[in-house]
Amino acid sequence: PTHNFSLEDSVLAFSNYYNCPIFSMASTIIRSQEGKQFSVLCTGDRDGNIRIWLKADNDLKGLCTSTTVQKFRHIQLYKSSTHRGTGYHLVTRAMFLRDNLLITGTNNGDIRFWKLGQTGDPSRPIGGRDPLPNLTLRYDLIGIHNGAVELLMIVGDILLSSGGNDGKIVGWDISTGLRLGSVRCHPGRQIPEEEGGGTISSCVVDMLISGKDGRLISLCRDGSLRHLKLMR
Repeated sequence: PTHNFSLEDSVLAFSNYYNCPIFSMASTIIRSQEGKQFSVLCTGDRDGNIRIWLKADNDLKGLCTSTTVQKFRHIQLYKSSTHRGTGYHLVTRAMFLRDNLLITGTNNGDIRFWKLGQTGDPSRPIGGRDPLPNLTLRYDLIGIHNGAVELLMIVGDILLSSGGNDGKIVGWDISTGLRLGSVRCHPGRQIPEEEGGGTISSCVVDMLISGKDGRLISLCRDGSLRHLKLMR
């Protein structure tokens, strides 16, 4: 059917609790037993909270025209790290993979693998014994980078991550959470002796991989590019 509305103006989908700033977001789709489709949002905020939000996908017009403030329902709350007493664990990165696998990274270099499931039919009203979508922690990788996780990328069955200032890209098996190896893409920028000398290292923030010719191009936070040949 044709509806007379547009998305030219922004629509407030939800507000985070206590106005806590959101730093990362990921989305996926789940279906009820009757085939009804639901959008699931995962948000990561400054205080280390990972929140799951849910909305049925059969009411696009209502999403754009409703005056209800919270168009997504808050479902569950989880923590981004098991660390205690070391300050906030800001969630810097979040992404959903196939089979509703969620990966999150923090400003302390932690990476967590989660499995999104549902204990029943999410189309039922929330409350009492009604089922809800939920996250199950699968792997907890603590302090794998010496600073904030800046990059999460999937290549086949491998998760590539980077963070901190060591200039490395680390590979992980997404099925087992095991570390496969690392590549030092950026050895650092040398400082002239007259300026104090030493080396300034930085983080890989993006990369491109060509499977056809086995090449990797990495971009560092300091603006430098590296072109590497991947060997089998």
